[in-house]
Amino acid sequence: MTLLVARRVGEGVVLASDSRELRGEQGERTSRSTRKIYEARPGFLFAWAGYTNVHQAFILELQRRQGLSPALDRLGIERHLDDSVAAIRDRGVTDYGEFFLAWWSPIERKTIARRFTTGGTGEYVEDWGEAGDREPIQIARVIHGTLAYIPAAALTVEQAKILTLKVVRDSIAIGGESIGGAVQLGAVGADGVSVAGAPELRVLHDTLDLWEAQSAELLPGGVQVPVDSPTPDRGLRPPG
Repeated sequence: MTLLVARRVGEGVVLASDSRELRGEQGERTSRSTRKIYEARPGFLFAWAGYTNVHQAFILELQRRQGLSPALDRLGIERHLDDSVAAIRDRGVTDYGEFFLAWWSPIERKTIARRFTTGGTGEYVEDWGEAGDREPIQIARVIHGTLAYIPAAALTVEQAKILTLKVVRDSIAIGGESIGGAVQLGAVGADGVSVAGAPELRVLHDTLDLWEAQSAELLPGGVQVPVDSPTPDRGLRPPG
């Protein structure tokens, strides 16, 4: 199983995933780490879920496309994606695959992210998106919902990395066998594509640990809590 998530903010897009690949039938499964997020070709951040053979066939087709560039408009890039799917279907690759592709568009002066499948469906990520298997997606949606009080429009890419890491890390902790391994993460902005290596991921995990520890200090018995909170009252507090 796989979990992919996409977080769109004003400065760019962050993609994150688990890294576990399960093979074999129930009771005889083997697990290994696999790369699910990477720069598929210059300027394009790619993430995949589904069958390995579909991913391999699709990415080989995508990498040999002539003229595919972030400088194209959306319709031009969509045509390349559709033609790549059609090409692997013609070669007999009929299993299911689900993908994210993100790039900085010099035409629109912003980062664009598209979720699409080998079944012919596709949509652009406006705020938040998921792909992969149903169970981890449902877990991720609940965790993401608990962070809805943080306005996405005000986030930087670096802040979005922390929140996206939290969603995937917590989903892995809850998801049991369904997903697992280390979190993978990449981002796209005006300065291009970046895929987080081990040193950056350690910093992101440490920052997330610190944030969660400071949040725990606000629980009763910790730091002094202000009587009059400036947080907008959504009708959940008892009358004073």
